[in-house]
Amino acid sequence: MGFTIPKPRPQIVLTECFIPLNVKNKNGRIYTREELEPHIQEFLNRKNTLRVIYGEFDTPDSLDTSLSRVSHVIEDVWFDQNKLMGKVRILNTY
Repeated sequence: MGFTIPKPRPQIVLTECFIPLNVKNKNGRIYTREELEPHIQEFLNRKNTLRVIYGEFDTPDSLDTSLSRVSHVIEDVWFDQNKLMGKVRILNTY
């Protein structure tokens, strides 16, 4: 009796607009590039230090990600005209 090595599952990677800039969102907020730039720089510094940034589905209650609710890895973020763009890799959490 031996064991079976599971087949690797295909990875799902999404590139999408994270935040439209200079327009009112569903919460009535308007985000500007100038407002977000320090947070994006902090994110990039954290990613360089930790090598990985996990994310949760939906909006978390705090800035500390709960590992029990992790759903994806944030691979990259960048500004593209009037959008904050991002690339995420969906994790197999089951």
